[in-house]
Amino acid sequence: MHPHLFLDKDDISQLRRRLQDEDFNRPNVLGVTYSQIWKEIMEVADSTLRRKSMKIYEGTYNYPEGYLMSLVEPEQPPRHSFRHPFWTGICGSLSRDMTNLALAYVLAGERAYLERCRSMVLSICEWEVWSDPDYPTPERPFPCCLDTWSLLSGIATAFDLLYDEFTGEEREKIKNAMIEKGIIPIRDYALKKGTWLYSPERWPNGYAMLHAGFGIGALSLLGECREAEEWVEFEKEKTLQFLDREVGPDGGLIEGLGYGNAAIAPLLKFMVALERTTGDSMLDHPAIRNVMLLALYTLAPGGKTAVNFCDAGGPEGCKPTFSLLMAYLAAVKGNKYAQWYLAETGLYKEDWGRDNLFKILWFNPSVEARIPSDLPRYRHFRYTGWVVMRSGWGPSDTLVAFKSGPYRGHGHTDQNSFIINCSGEWLLNDKGYQRYERPYPSDTPDIDEEKIRLMHVFSHDTIGHNCVLVDGRGQERVGGKIVEFNGWNFGATVVGDASEAYPNLTKALRRLIFIEPNTIIVRDILESDRPRMFSFLMHTTKEGKVKTHGREITIEAQKSRLRAYVIKPEEVTIEVKTYPYPRTREEGHYVEIRNKEKSPRGEFLIALQTSSR
Repeated sequence: MHPHLFLDKDDISQLRRRLQDEDFNRPNVLGVTYSQIWKEIMEVADSTLRRKSMKIYEGTYNYPEGYLMSLVEPEQPPRHSFRHPFWTGICGSLSRDMTNLALAYVLAGERAYLERCRSMVLSICEWEVWSDPDYPTPERPFPCCLDTWSLLSGIATAFDLLYDEFTGEEREKIKNAMIEKGIIPIRDYALKKGTWLYSPERWPNGYAMLHAGFGIGALSLLGECREAEEWVEFEKEKTLQFLDREVGPDGGLIEGLGYGNAAIAPLLKFMVALERTTGDSMLDHPAIRNVMLLALYTLAPGGKTAVNFCDAGGPEGCKPTFSLLMAYLAAVKGNKYAQWYLAETGLYKEDWGRDNLFKILWFNPSVEARIPSDLPRYRHFRYTGWVVMRSGWGPSDTLVAFKSGPYRGHGHTDQNSFIINCSGEWLLNDKGYQRYERPYPSDTPDIDEEKIRLMHVFSHDTIGHNCVLVDGRGQERVGGKIVEFNGWNFGATVVGDASEAYPNLTKALRRLIFIEPNTIIVRDILESDRPRMFSFLMHTTKEGKVKTHGREITIEAQKSRLRAYVIKPEEVTIEVKTYPYPRTREEGHYVEIRNKEKSPRGEFLIALQTSSR
């Protein structure tokens, strides 16, 4: 019986009744009321109805002015010759529109939502493939990709929600399209040893999204297709493989917060649908709660940004993620920490895109929000090689994050790097999402090959991080490791070993000591087989004002300040530098601390202290 994936007819009736329920419509910790969420969903659906087309491929050789694609009866996008995953955004947008229209119809009953969604679903079912035939190359395209996840999960959700509104012929058409263009390509590729769908290590978030789409598609076809049960069992095994192997026992996610959430959120949807549809539960897997701890610890003071190691966010940190996971844990499991995270970040005040269904389904303002002050203030995420240390959980506290772990996926060459936030401002920062070394369709004429190269170097390579350079050179694409971590009741210490990452060093150890509430001491021990010039780098945002005086360095932001004092080396040169590519979002500057004379052994000892202004 449909719908059954995420809600049934009784749930729909309950969602309608909540409009009149005072408990859901009074001021609360989440900052919004149920009626406001309902209104936003209808506004999103109305906006979708007004949009009749969208421009794609803009800035490419084939379509410099863009190609106008219908949103009423979306046709398969034309071929292109630009090496860029255009279909990821295109199909993600289509999936969002179909899901929101279907949701709006089952809640409000407005036929215009139904007819537009029906038109979109049936048109997309006419496409020859649900994966870009020109990506990554026309000669060797993927048989399935993130496009497939978006279309399969979006159409499966619409199929389930609107099942009674489709004719028998339309249901057959949708079912066949889901099988032939989504489920079978994913299954076949996942059975091929060595592919990124066979095992999650090669591309964790891609593996998770495609398998979640496969599972949701299979669950939507239970009772419709005799192979569906077999597909569901296959997906249970693949999901468990990801949870066991790609989520560390303490919640670490190898690709950082952005792509970590991109993996966890789809798998959560599959697991929720699995439990509702079959009664089989994977939701008590320890990975679920442990990822919550990752989200809590990496949230910056004030809740507006989070730690942005790997490809996540930008120079001012990354936006808080894990809205879906936290909403589920708070509303369904009654987790008070998760409710605090939602309240602190204000995530319920934002549009959840294709996840608006869960925003309204899991809205539960009655759960108490508890600040995690009873948790230890320091945590080592062993699998990823991250350590997070905080002075507390308030808006004026200090957070220090340290990284030395595997180099994989969306990683950077930044072993032994660290970042510092005080009062919600990144005083020492990470550049966030790297600029890949290839042209982007959005590039302006002044962004030439050399600027692209430099933007990549300063966002991915060691020189763009708070690390050490050796004769001006950084690390290779090799991992590091945490060799020591200890926490006390007044601070913590961590030691990272990046020796294998530096081709010209035999030893590269960094010890970072955090002493509450605001003191950080960093010591580097560096050894080589010949005399070298060593550089200690400290990056800040373009808004940070840097001053130097002798051995003292001051970085001032709007609400906070960082003071640093160079204890070693005894003979030192301190220089403030700016990035060599102006007028881009990666603008900023950094401090380079160098030994004056080359030596086979280098040592840096630097004391830092944060304060609120």
